[in-house]
Amino acid sequence: ADWFAWQYFKGAPQTNRKYPFVMIGAPPRRHAMPENVIFLGPKQNSELPAYLAHADAAILPFLPGPISDAVSPIKAFEYLFLKKPVVSTCMPELEGYPHVYQAESPEDFAQLCDLVPAGGIDEQIDEELDLFISRNSWSARINSLFPPKIPQKKYSFVILIHNNRRIIGRLLKTLIEHTRGFNAQI
Repeated sequence: ADWFAWQYFKGAPQTNRKYPFVMIGAPPRRHAMPENVIFLGPKQNSELPAYLAHADAAILPFLPGPISDAVSPIKAFEYLFLKKPVVSTCMPELEGYPHVYQAESPEDFAQLCDLVPAGGIDEQIDEELDLFISRNSWSARINSLFPPKIPQKKYSFVILIHNNRRIIGRLLKTLIEHTRGFNAQI
């Protein structure tokens, strides 16, 4: 996709030849990849947690700029909820997220890809992630918008998105699933 920072990603496997970099999706047409990059092809969303369970870490190589400055990378939540450290390009939205390591440059991204898998998830990190997860569930977010002390009859969700049917479909499905029991309109 246009937002993918190929120059950041490509340098990581070149620098870290001891690690396989397994990617879900089709290989890029315009970029030759090092031999330790494995493309598994497109997969269904329901299959992704099983693949991620075998990963040491996850990456978010968003191209730095106006797009990455304005998005909320939902993948970061998915990775952290599965207790995986995340290596990302710098994104304002990720500031303060536990165990998300942001790279200022392609060289920094490659270095972080080497350091993060070695660290793993220990008991203290696990507790931090549990707290982060509990604070960022759909229920917790609704409660932060509408504290339980104030009775609310109905919740309305307005979603702003442009030209991305796949993402809006996933978002709607997840929102419907996680707002069961609420009187909500989307």
